[in-house]
Amino acid sequence: MQRNHLIRYMSDVQNFEKNMSTLSAKWDLLTLLGSMSNIGMDTSETRKAFEDLLDEPLLRLIEETFNKSLNELESKAQTAIDILIRNLFERTADIGFLATDDDILFLNSADMSASEEMREIKIKKKEALTERFREYVAKYSVYENIILLDTKGKVLVQLDTTNPITYSKDPLIQESLRTYQGYVENYRCSDLNHNKPSLIYSYRVSNPQTEEPLGVLCLIFRFENELQSIFRKLTRENPYIALALLGSDGTVIASSSAHHVPIGSYLSPRNNEDHQTYYDGFEYLYQSVKTSGYQGYFGPGWIGHAMVPLHLAFRSSLRPSFQKNNLFESVANAQA
Repeated sequence: MQRNHLIRYMSDVQNFEKNMSTLSAKWDLLTLLGSMSNIGMDTSETRKAFEDLLDEPLLRLIEETFNKSLNELESKAQTAIDILIRNLFERTADIGFLATDDDILFLNSADMSASEEMREIKIKKKEALTERFREYVAKYSVYENIILLDTKGKVLVQLDTTNPITYSKDPLIQESLRTYQGYVENYRCSDLNHNKPSLIYSYRVSNPQTEEPLGVLCLIFRFENELQSIFRKLTRENPYIALALLGSDGTVIASSSAHHVPIGSYLSPRNNEDHQTYYDGFEYLYQSVKTSGYQGYFGPGWIGHAMVPLHLAFRSSLRPSFQKNNLFESVANAQA
């Protein structure tokens, strides 16, 4: 593919052409000297062969400069989505662990109307469970709310006191009661979380003896905060790059620069042939990638996206070199 139109953005290529122009001027001088000395020296064929010879390294330099920037975008987009998926996988075990908590089982199984003593006990258990949720969130800092519901969708306990929900009609409740999987994963708007797009892991709470479903536990993931931490580390060396998390339809779910690439806007989730696009008045080089997965887990089908203004895309000489695996490890270790 010809990329000659990008030369105006590639300072290294421009310097190469400048040096070649200097050599060309010397050929002109040799031709002039040959004419003046009347020695019959014709350098035109030699000069043409020399210029033809230079075409190949010029084109190769253009291609290598382009690929170096594209590879950096791919590496950062891949690292961002893969670390997020790894972190989500490590949290998928939380829902099953918490769903078997003794206090949760007690709240779902005890009859509120049984006696005054039982009601008081249940109130204390509810307070203790709320505190348990708060401690869990403080430890892992990845959840914005934890909600326990009965089988009909009534909210029994939740951590977020600002959430007005008392009864949910979200279909994930019935899905969680019936599933044969270890958890149910949903990313969409839900009445469980102010009707805004949310990543929710849910699972049923069951009687350990009879396996009768007693309710549903929901963990609402604060993945925006998680991603911002990842984005900051990945854009530190090159602040010109904008990173985003896309839904499968191209909707921006999270962005390293929300004022520039707003959440809810649209970016193509598929790469075109030249990886170039026009967005918000500027030309961009971009790369979109799917996750490599982690131990067979691929998440909700999200896409990592990296983009940089075309006029800033090839300033690679100003940035340190990097390797994809080392980049993943350095960011992952910082996340641990």
